[in-house]
Amino acid sequence: MRKSFPRLTIVTVILWTTWSVHAQVVTNTWIRAGTNVSAANASIVTNWSQNHIPAGGEVVQLNASSVLNMTWDITNALTLGGWIQSSQYTGEVTIGTKYPGQGTLTNVVMSGDCELNGGTWTHTANSGGSVQSDHLMATIGGNLTVGANAAIDVSGRGYAEPLGPGHGNQVQRNNEGGQAASYGGWGAWGSLTNQSLSYGSIVAPVDLGSGASGRGGGAVELRVSGTATVNGMIRANGTNTFSLQPGGSGGSVYLVAGALAGAGAFEAEGGIEVGAGQETYWSGAGGRI
Repeated sequence: MRKSFPRLTIVTVILWTTWSVHAQVVTNTWIRAGTNVSAANASIVTNWSQNHIPAGGEVVQLNASSVLNMTWDITNALTLGGWIQSSQYTGEVTIGTKYPGQGTLTNVVMSGDCELNGGTWTHTANSGGSVQSDHLMATIGGNLTVGANAAIDVSGRGYAEPLGPGHGNQVQRNNEGGQAASYGGWGAWGSLTNQSLSYGSIVAPVDLGSGASGRGGGAVELRVSGTATVNGMIRANGTNTFSLQPGGSGGSVYLVAGALAGAGAFEAEGGIEVGAGQETYWSGAGGRI
C-alpha cells in the first residue's frame, strides 16, 4: 500500500534588522546674564551653555535662563540645526545680517525648524547712510512658528532721517514745503512740487523704508521650506514723529513659504505725526508686504 502525505510547503523567513544610527542633536543655550550689554554678542563663547559658539547642526535655544538680549554677530558660514525661543524668553535678538556686498553675514541658515514662542527678532538699524546695508534675512529648512507672545519687529530700522530713495524732509506741517517719506505709495506732502515717489518691487519687496523726520521701517526676508505659522506680529513700520514733523515710510516684509497659517498680522505702516491732542498728520507712506 502506498501512503500519500499532504504536500508541505516550507517557507523560510529571513528577518533583516536594520540599525539606523542618528547623531544626537546638540542644543546650545544662550546663558548670558548681567547688565553688560556690550558683552551680549553671540560670538562670545562664554555666553553659551556648551562653552563654544553655535556650530553647524546645533540648535540655538533661548529660554527662562536666557536673561540678556542677544546680538547675533556670528559670521561663520554655518547651517544651524534649528532655533527655539521659549515663551519664557522675553528679550530681543538683533540679527546682524547685511545686504549682499555690505558685509560677511548675509543670511542666517538652519536646516530644521525655527520656533519663536517668546521674545522678538529685529535687525540692526541701517548703518549705510544713503545705502541699504542692514536687514533681516533667514533661510529655514523646516517650519517657522511665530507664537502669540513673539514678534519679528524691524520698525524704525530703515533709512535714517531724512535719507533713502523716497525720503521726505524735516519741514513742519504748518509750512507748505513739508514732505513725508514714500515707499509703497506717496507720503503726505504740503506742495505738489516736493513729493517723493514710490520705489521697489511689488512682487518681491526687500527694500528699507525711507526717512523723513522719523526713520523708515526695516526689511524682513524669510524663506521657509515648510509651513510658516504666524500667530504673533511681523512688523516693519515707519517711526512716528511729534512737533508737527512728517513721518518715515513703512519698510518691507517678504515671506516665501510652503504654506501659510495662523491668526497673526503683518504690518508695514508709515509713521505719523502725533499732535498734542493725539490727532494725526503727515503720514509716511506704507511699505510693501
